[in-house]
Amino acid sequence: MLTDKNQRRGSSVTYSLFGVHRPWFKLMLISGILASAQLLVAQDEPGPDKVVLAIGGRTSTKTTITGEILEYTGETLRIRVKDGEAPREFSAADVIEVVTRQASAYSKGLALFDQQDYVRAAQSLRSAIESEHRTWVRREILAALVRCHLKQGDYLNAAARFAILYRSDPKTRQLQLLPLIWHTFRPDAAFRSEAEGWMLDEDEHPAIRLIGASALLEDPQLGTTATVALKELAANKDRRLGGLAGSQLWRLRLAMRKEVNLTELKTWMQRLDQLPEELRAGPRFLLGRAYASRKEFELAAVHYLWQPLVQPDDHFLAAQAMLNAADALNSIGQSRQAFQLYEEITVQFPTTTAAQEAAGQIQELTKSIRNQGSE
Repeated sequence: MLTDKNQRRGSSVTYSLFGVHRPWFKLMLISGILASAQLLVAQDEPGPDKVVLAIGGRTSTKTTITGEILEYTGETLRIRVKDGEAPREFSAADVIEVVTRQASAYSKGLALFDQQDYVRAAQSLRSAIESEHRTWVRREILAALVRCHLKQGDYLNAAARFAILYRSDPKTRQLQLLPLIWHTFRPDAAFRSEAEGWMLDEDEHPAIRLIGASALLEDPQLGTTATVALKELAANKDRRLGGLAGSQLWRLRLAMRKEVNLTELKTWMQRLDQLPEELRAGPRFLLGRAYASRKEFELAAVHYLWQPLVQPDDHFLAAQAMLNAADALNSIGQSRQAFQLYEEITVQFPTTTAAQEAAGQIQELTKSIRNQGSE
């Protein structure tokens, strides 16, 4: 997973919750979910690209190479150290940090993203793509654009931008941005039409067909077709995509509103364990719902909190996950922890319906505390 340093600095959801004084953070530590990230860093002045490597994952023997990066995909990085020499190639898994020049429009877009001005950030990033000639950097800008759209709950544009990125690099390091649907969502007519085209196009990349099937899984007319497509995709030779497709089918089971039994939970957990950590956010959200169906609310809260704590790019899913976690804790009498989460939602996700619900819960808890104090 490669993350823009400037973008992660602006991810207030992640850092505001990463305090050891938070009770739920201790639960997350127990689960062992804190993920490491590679960095893409902008140079202050024009100059050669710089790549920091840990060959074979040995961080104790870091190597720094300078030159011109010719390509950087999910599999390899190619860099020309000197003019006239053949490029050198390294495994993308060995890359710790990349330092490269950044167009002013790109820097401005990331700065606006930090300021949570996602509309203007997207405008600046689109301008940056038009002026950037390096294919690998264009993909990084596209990833930033996907994040902008996810922050606004604009799944259609997030999906369209991700499709362009993925077609350019099917082994992308940005697969965690795959805009799948994990919560209650009804696509509008434009998204529905686009999703249908992606899902039914057998020549399309499996990841893009997966986006389409995910968006249409609960569609009254196309849901059955989407189910068939997901079952087919669950057997994909790319185990990451297969795992995500299989996990999407859990939504149908949860829609039955019946308790998920232990055998099913065991199977689901096995599928989860086969996924890379950066792809577990959506499946963990559904596992939270599964544990809630069993009234195991503390475990439900742990699974719900994975996404807002570790992979909060999907803004509206993060808000809903945190709300569900707060509701779960509140239901078992952990009202203080729930109150803190409700407050966090109103601060971090003010434009979401989850924030409105959290505000209502804050009022109810405040009344309850006052009533207890007057008795």
